[in-house]
Amino acid sequence: MLLEFKVTNFRSIQETQILSLVANNDPSLQESNCLNSGLNAIPRLIRSAVVYGPNASGKSNLILAIALMRDVVVNSAVAVREGDKYTNIIPFLFDPLSIEQPTEFEVSFLEDGIRYQYGFAINNTRIVKEWLLVYKARKSQRWFERTYNDQTSMYDWYFGPHFTDSQRHNLWKESTRSNALFLSTAVNLNSEQLRPIYNWFSSKLVVIFGGLQTNLFPTIEYLKSVEDKPKIITLLQAADLGIMDIQSETQKVRKVEFKLDPNGSATGGLPQDAEMPIIKFLHKNANDANINLPLEYESHGTQKLFL
Repeated sequence: MLLEFKVTNFRSIQETQILSLVANNDPSLQESNCLNSGLNAIPRLIRSAVVYGPNASGKSNLILAIALMRDVVVNSAVAVREGDKYTNIIPFLFDPLSIEQPTEFEVSFLEDGIRYQYGFAINNTRIVKEWLLVYKARKSQRWFERTYNDQTSMYDWYFGPHFTDSQRHNLWKESTRSNALFLSTAVNLNSEQLRPIYNWFSSKLVVIFGGLQTNLFPTIEYLKSVEDKPKIITLLQAADLGIMDIQSETQKVRKVEFKLDPNGSATGGLPQDAEMPIIKFLHKNANDANINLPLEYESHGTQKLFL
């Protein structure tokens, strides 16, 4: 569950910008718009947020920043090689001082009742700083921190007493490249203590850009649920789209797969029987509207942030 995201010195964003999903003390609409976090310090969170503003005000760059942070966490240990540069790390270019400073990301989230605060500073060649704070009680626990020392051209490391498995710290530390995150490297080398943090980024934080196809199969599964379907109908009716009901069914089709050879020529396989999901929107002023969903969609649970 996302609590807060911070970004500094990224593209058109110079000063630190914060996207917070922590609810204020206003009691109105709490039942419908808020959910309980289970934390005494921040008892309520908002269910959704909208970012709005004029053109070229930085809305898209905020979403890009979230997506970029996720990408570095997921891929820096396995997809980035020694010496590779992060060409998509672009600081604020209209200030000579900002150009020389790293870009910084930090996220706070709740997972299995534990609050994590994780962040890193990065330029196009290396991770400049990385840190992790964990709140299992009111007071934070600093599990680890690494900072690049310009004078020694090495990293200064700190490992807190609550970050266990000390026998493997040195292995993970020595295996962490300058352009890779310690979090990603340690999980790749089987750190079970850090795995929930990595898994939150890889499996539960999903950023959807405008114009991209989204996975609709989870919605189809919700429509089959007696508990979830009324919630979807209520949402559509609140949007005043004239939709009174939604029905989900399947239709048998013939599917043919094509393959490309090295020369770019397509060769077709034999037709196969398959089932095509169909959604019917029942509108109060029109006939049923059918939407055929692509067969290649796959389903997975996600938490989504929309712009």
